[in-house]
Amino acid sequence: MIHATSIVRPTTVAIVERRGNKIGPHIYGTGLVLEDDCYVVTARHVIRNLRCSDFAVLRLFNRANKEARGWGTVTARYYHPGATYFGMPVDLALIEVQWNVKKEFPAAQPADLTKLSVGLRVGLLGWPFGVALLNKLVVSAGGAHPSLTAGVISAIRPHEEQLPELLQLDLVAHEGSSGGPVFAADDGSVVGILTHGYPIKGILQLEDGKISDTAIPTGLEFAEPVHKAIALLRGVQQQQIEPSDQP
Repeated sequence: MIHATSIVRPTTVAIVERRGNKIGPHIYGTGLVLEDDCYVVTARHVIRNLRCSDFAVLRLFNRANKEARGWGTVTARYYHPGATYFGMPVDLALIEVQWNVKKEFPAAQPADLTKLSVGLRVGLLGWPFGVALLNKLVVSAGGAHPSLTAGVISAIRPHEEQLPELLQLDLVAHEGSSGGPVFAADDGSVVGILTHGYPIKGILQLEDGKISDTAIPTGLEFAEPVHKAIALLRGVQQQQIEPSDQP
C-alpha cells in the first residue's frame, strides 16, 4: 500500500473555493489527473452547484522528492452523458484546467478491467472535511496533503453488457473525499472514482466551537468504475462531448 499510495498521491487534487485570484480555504471535493494533465476527473455532484469561476484545482507536484504546489483555473467542464441502471446520471465530471505553473504534472494510470474483483484490496485518497485547507498557514507552506483510507471491493454491480456498472466498497470515506481515486493496493492503478455512500446524520464541533451538521460514514461506499472516466475523457478529446455551463 505504501508504494501504491506514493504513485497515486501526486496525481490527486483538491477542488477548492476560488474568489478572484485567491483560492481556499473551503474544499468542495477531490479529483484526479488521469492520463492528461489538462483534465481532472471528479464526481459530478462536487461541482454541480458551482460556476466555473467559483472553483479551482489545487495539487502537489512530486519530483526528486520535492513537492510544490500548483493550482489551475477551470476553463470548461464536461459531464458524462450516460445514466446508471437506477436511471440517474453517471456521477462523473471532467474539468478542463489551465495551470498557473509550467510543469508537466504526473497522471494516474487506469487499471485493466480484468483487475476488478471482489476482495481486491484498495486505497482511497481525498480531503475528508477539507481539513488540509482549514489552516491557511498550511496552504501557504505548500502542505495540502490528501489523506489515505483503505478497504476492499465488496461487490461489483454488473451492466447488461457485463461491464462493471458500480463498485461497492467496504471502507470509510468522509465528506470532501468525493471524486477521489480508488486504487489497487498492490500497484497503484486506479480502479474507480468515489461518488457516494450511505452515511448517517451526526454533528461536528468546529475549531471555533460552533456545531455543524455532518454525515457520519457507515463504511458502505460506491465508486464509478474507471472505464467510465476513460470513456468521458476520450469523448472530450475527440470532441464528441460538448462543454456544459450548467450545474
